Amino acid sequence: MRYEDMEFENLRNIYSCISESPGLSRAGVAKHLSLSRTAASLLVSDLIASRLVSEAPGTAESGRGRPGFPLSVDDSFWRAAGAAMDSGKWKFAVCDLSGNIVDASEMEADVSSPESMQNALIKGIRKVQSKFGDTLIPGIGVGVPGIADATHGDILFAFDQGWFDSFNISQRINDETGLKAYVMNRYILEGVAEFTYANPDRIQDMIYIGVGSGIRSAIFSNGKLMYGSHFSAGRISHIQVNPHGKRCSCGRCGCLITEANSAALIEYAEQLLAECDDDSVLRRKALSAPVITKAADEGDRIASEAVRRVASALSKVICMVSDVVDPRKVVIGGPVGMSDSLVSFINSSLDEYFANSTLPFGRFHVSKATITDFSSAHGGASLVLRDVISLMLPSIKACKSRMN
Repeated sequence: MRYEDMEFENLRNIYSCISESPGLSRAGVAKHLSLSRTAASLLVSDLIASRLVSEAPGTAESGRGRPGFPLSVDDSFWRAAGAAMDSGKWKFAVCDLSGNIVDASEMEADVSSPESMQNALIKGIRKVQSKFGDTLIPGIGVGVPGIADATHGDILFAFDQGWFDSFNISQRINDETGLKAYVMNRYILEGVAEFTYANPDRIQDMIYIGVGSGIRSAIFSNGKLMYGSHFSAGRISHIQVNPHGKRCSCGRCGCLITEANSAALIEYAEQLLAECDDDSVLRRKALSAPVITKAADEGDRIASEAVRRVASALSKVICMVSDVVDPRKVVIGGPVGMSDSLVSFINSSLDEYFANSTLPFGRFHVSKATITDFSSAHGGASLVLRDVISLMLPSIKACKSRMN
């Protein structure tokens, strides 16, 4: 290994160590990583000079020699950005180095075509850059609909948007803003945010399911996000749940997305309103997924029945996927998923499913996502933070050169 590569790996390991175990001294970091105290101390100094790490007065550890000062990630300067397309808007979240959102914004956008969608994104990124200037880490995580090639930054297709041809988005972002783009499905990024920031027990085997105009899951196994050979791991939207159902854009009938997305929920509500004369708050409002789920949570009978139909389809797929993946935790979110009644209906179905099983393991309840608004953009910013040393290496080297 070249010296430069070894130095980079040591910097990354030291930063990760400080991030995951704040309060260690330089000597503590050296011991934890089996590095010499001199080498660890010099690299810590580089991180401090680059304003990535701070060293506070006070004794971090007891022992022989000079007391050690506690190290922690420096949240005072650098910022990481994430963006996500959501219901005709681009949402932006800017975080400190610990992943806390320090700024959030959104803008209405024409997302009717890939070109107009990208134009709006670039405009929004430039606003963020203008606001945060040189404090912005030179990367951005972007949540998009459909299947995204996380290696090359291509959106391969997005059936729910009517986008059937692939196009590259990361290169344009880099060319026009100078930022390295990390592109993933928007619901996968919601799952990344939930796994990273709303997982106090650090459960390593988890499934997150986002339900909106599209449906996608993020599957974490032993702490690692599953990608798949074609970046399609977790693509549950085209699992067939009703062979006699509505024809899907993929060509088959009764896929989960045709039975449980926001359009299906609205269609169920319309059918129920036409079939009965029951009074319902839905008769006095323009139908949308948030309106229906809110009415269901407040006890409206027609809205509840529409949500129950969505829950029935989702429950089938959750049971199928969970039998294969064996998660300890399943979380549901997205515009449709953030409904107490939906979660309750799903859990009732799961209880019935488990009651008919003699297996002593694999039982769980679905929980509602904790991170709600800006969750996908928050997940995008976390991708930048995971790669912060790589992105900041030129700055670290420049600081080191000035010090020398």
